[in-house]
Amino acid sequence: MEVTIKGTKTPLAKVFSGGREVATISSEGRASFAIHSEAFGEWRIELRDSGEIRPFSAEVTDTKSKVVMLKIKNHLFFYKGAAYLLTGIPEDVRPIDHILGKRHISRLDSFPFSSLKDVDRETWGRIRLHRGSSAGEIDGDGPQEFKVALSNELDEIGIQLSAALYLLYTSGQGVREW
Repeated sequence: MEVTIKGTKTPLAKVFSGGREVATISSEGRASFAIHSEAFGEWRIELRDSGEIRPFSAEVTDTKSKVVMLKIKNHLFFYKGAAYLLTGIPEDVRPIDHILGKRHISRLDSFPFSSLKDVDRETWGRIRLHRGSSAGEIDGDGPQEFKVALSNELDEIGIQLSAALYLLYTSGQGVREW
């Protein structure tokens, strides 16, 4: 799945996939946003971890069911039992290519934890040392145009994940006054 997000005045941004607009992102206050899609539903994105504003952390909640469907903490999230690291270095990418090229979403196949709450302090301190398989690429660092290419394993959360990435990576340290 390939998603392009383009910043606009109102709404905050428009989300495109397959060449057509599939959703919009609007601001709902400090570090709080809404994703609206006629075809897929509505979600709320909070750039917080358990209510606390934290860099590179977000929580995506389905507005109908009130279920948290995606929680990112310090670049790490779990989906369908697998751990994923945002801006991680995949095993098949040389570190120099990572620094100068696109950012990756890495699936950490040998990660020893199964949820965010299980990750210990020592692991948080060395989280960037974990490498895995590329599950997507992030391209763009400005709000004008931001592209995310995801592998099929992340298709079900593609719009929500891409919107969260847009907000996290185009807003300075993951929190910007919109």
